[in-house]
Amino acid sequence: MSRGPGAVMRAALRAIEVAGELLESQEVARQVFGHATIADVPPSQAASVRRALRALVRRGEIEELGRDWEGGRRKWGTHTEAEKKRVRSAQVWASIAKREAERQAKLAAQLEAGR
Repeated sequence: MSRGPGAVMRAALRAIEVAGELLESQEVARQVFGHATIADVPPSQAASVRRALRALVRRGEIEELGRDWEGGRRKWGTHTEAEKKRVRSAQVWASIAKREAERQAKLAAQLEAGR
């Protein structure tokens, strides 16, 4: 029978809640174990934090946003921060789609004028 979340899991949840932004697992590990930089985090400690983060996702306490173009590492955060990220991503994609539609319309107009 489980005795509840372990020390690493509790510390990881606390780090994510306090941050107020999405964090990479390496940054969470740095905070949990008190290292000066993410380069100082040993692979074993980074792995234990990743396991704790995945367990927190399964419990529904945090969300994993996956890898993105900003750094290639997985991002983790509270439900509120994850929703902010999704809204911002939707706005960016809508802007890109609008710009592309305008470009296509301009090209079509140029082709029509050239005939």
